[in-house]
Amino acid sequence: MSDKYMKEIEEILKQADGMLPKDRPRPAVGQPKPSGHSSNLPSRITGGQDLRISAGKLMLTSFALLLLAMILGFTKLGFVVPLVIAGLVLFVIAYALFFMRPGSSGYEKRWRGRLIEENLSMWDRFRRWLRG
Repeated sequence: MSDKYMKEIEEILKQADGMLPKDRPRPAVGQPKPSGHSSNLPSRITGGQDLRISAGKLMLTSFALLLLAMILGFTKLGFVVPLVIAGLVLFVIAYALFFMRPGSSGYEKRWRGRLIEENLSMWDRFRRWLRG
């Protein structure tokens, strides 16, 4: 009985191979398919990475703003207070994001290789986007 199923599966796979376009390589079995809005863009535009903000990037930006504020403060140039405030606000946001737990939204739910759409609130989408 298992031979019958194996033959049927092999026949279906042969038919599926004939239906695939020949100009692009077939994805390996078990490998996740690329997802996201930038997957259709050439890698030279996106740099091969998704444009996402993570806690580490925010913290690095906040340190850069604070360092810039220190340099401008020593040279007696203006705009020191807004840079300090922006750097501190970014640092607090990055600190909060660093300790957030991913929960159930830390992975993509898929069924037969297709992404399952979830009904997420705007706040959840914003948090997922910030988490990177």
